[in-house]
Order: sequence, then C-alpha cells, then structure tokens
Amino acid sequence: MKKLRVDGVDVDVEAIQAELDAINRGATSFTITDPAKLTNFARLAEKMLTSYDIAKSDRPGAKLVLRPSGPAANSYKYAVITTEVTLTRTRAGWYMTDVKRAKVYPKSRQRLDITITDRAANNMVKRSLAMFGRVAA
Repeated sequence: MKKLRVDGVDVDVEAIQAELDAINRGATSFTITDPAKLTNFARLAEKMLTSYDIAKSDRPGAKLVLRPSGPAANSYKYAVITTEVTLTRTRAGWYMTDVKRAKVYPKSRQRLDITITDRAANNMVKRSLAMFGRVAA
C-alpha cells in the first residue's frame, strides 16, 4: 500500500511515481502520470463521503476506483492505454492499493466509483431515518 497526502504529510510519493511509471511504460496521453492527481481524487472522495453524511469512523474500507476518460476525437478507432487505480481508505488515510494498465475506448467517460462497507451504508440509513417519526401502517 502506498500512502497519499490528503491534508497531511507526503509519504511514498516517489514510490507511487515509480509504480505509475512502471505501469504506464511511457504512455502519457490517457494515463495517470502524476501522484498529485491521486491526491486530488482522494480529496474528492472525502468530500463525497462527507456530503453523504458518512461518519469518519465508517470510512475505513471505502474504495475509490478511478480511470481517465477515453479519447474525445473521432479519429481514434481503437482502445488506448490508460491507468486504473484503486485507492482504499483506512483510519490513517487513503492508500493506493492497486494500479494496473487498462484500455479505454473512444468517447468513454471517466470512471470514478466509490464503494463503502455494509456497516457504513447501514449507519448512513439509520442516521438519515433518525429524524423521521414512525407511523404504523
């Protein structure tokens, strides 16, 4: 696991960069090449979790899978190389837990999928419904 900086201290930025370079093998156009982008995505994930009222204690175990969008130009007829990264939230912060080379097709949207644990989902529902009274039907 490679640590990211999210309102904290940079750790293993060089290791993350080395891993991205090794996976991308020179491809740059539709890939993730900068660890700072991963930091920005981790911040975005934190904001999303906050906006949906996911308590900080429920965030460990959340995962963010991201992949850049495909080419917008019609001149691309085949898939291009991209990077798919998985970030996992622990109590200490976000870690890069997987990075792989992938293909993305022209006109494909950026992938930004966040998953939370069942415990976090159940607690979110409880908090959401707590403000409502119940009526026997």
